[in-house]
Amino acid sequence: MGIGRTPLPTAVRGTLQRSPGRVWFWVGVTMLLLSFATYPAYPLLPFLPISAWQKGGVGIALAAMSWGIFLPQAHRSFWRRERPSAPP
Repeated sequence: MGIGRTPLPTAVRGTLQRSPGRVWFWVGVTMLLLSFATYPAYPLLPFLPISAWQKGGVGIALAAMSWGIFLPQAHRSFWRRERPSAPP
């Protein structure tokens, strides 16, 4: 402790520490933003200098990438929610 510093109350000290839930929240937000970041690419597909079949493949790959990033986080956040317990 320094000169003139008083210790923080326990309640305040607990709120200043990072909790694992807070980290997972930001991981989830990042994954959500990455998932939605693929959408601006869809309007550019018709202008790519590749065949129609390849454009379809790129579109499917973008959709798979978007859902592949989004679904694991959505699944995790759904199952981590507090559920009401059964009455005694």
